[in-house]
Amino acid sequence: MTRVLAFAVSVACILASACGSSPATPTAPATLIVNGSLNAQGCQAVSLNGLLTCQTFSGVLTNTGSGCAGNVHGNTITYVVGTTLQAGSSNWTYSNRIRPGENVTYSGGPITVAAPLIGGWTFATTPQWDNVGC
Repeated sequence: MTRVLAFAVSVACILASACGSSPATPTAPATLIVNGSLNAQGCQAVSLNGLLTCQTFSGVLTNTGSGCAGNVHGNTITYVVGTTLQAGSSNWTYSNRIRPGENVTYSGGPITVAAPLIGGWTFATTPQWDNVGC
């Protein structure tokens, strides 16, 4: 009885894999790059140390790849201009799909930047995403 059952399961597995299953089509890759500057809004001095806390920030991503990006998220780090001294860091998410050639605005907050607000800091944004069908 056990051999018959094992044989039946084996035949069912072979038939299932031979009927109608096709390999998944590879998804074209997306490539997200950061464009331009980072805009920080609602900034106020937090202390006498030359740092400002900004309620929100926003920047622009462009998909230069041939596929779409989904589950887009990332991290933005701010630095004191001309140094490698980190002023702040903040995670962000973008909920929509990004198509090839599309520019989108990502945003997050709060984030800390170095004073003065214009010219006192720089940033690095690292986006992450999943390649998804368009």
